[in-house]
Amino acid sequence: MRTQPLGVDMLTPEQYEVLASCANIWRHNVFWSLMALQQKLFSLPNAPVSEKEVLDLAGRYAELFRQYYGPNTARRIGSAAERYYRLYLSYLEEICLKSGKEPCPAEDDWVESARGIARELSTLNDFWREREWRAMLIHQIDILASEAKSTAAGDYSQTPLNYDVLDGICTEMGNYMALGLIRQFEI
Repeated sequence: MRTQPLGVDMLTPEQYEVLASCANIWRHNVFWSLMALQQKLFSLPNAPVSEKEVLDLAGRYAELFRQYYGPNTARRIGSAAERYYRLYLSYLEEICLKSGKEPCPAEDDWVESARGIARELSTLNDFWREREWRAMLIHQIDILASEAKSTAAGDYSQTPLNYDVLDGICTEMGNYMALGLIRQFEI
């Protein structure tokens, strides 16, 4: 594993475990967000399965945060994440109804939810900056929204690029989260 981009020469096994946990949760986030998008927009019969997986991500975040910050913080993060994912699914519903051609008010609510999560995360850890979290979360929203709109309109030309960008974003978010935890808890 390349650790130099993380600002460290070598990870301890404990640090690697934190990094792997954070990377996994963000990869699941991107994977299930894209699955839900595709299944919803193509009206596939297994769309409810991927929608449930998207909503279940809130519990995964809560569990990760419980390990470091305790049950109260885990509940707050889980609740904020659940709201975020419900707004994402509402956004997908709106896109389906509008075929990607009209503005979707749910997108504004989804973005505001991301801003709230960025604020909350920045209060938990001195190594996490609200501006950084907000930029990463909103960048992810922008790419998912772009993919949803173009897919709804039948334009798949940007899909491979969007997938690559989302992969990069989830890597950044996983690394940023892990480094903050490693530094704060001196892992």
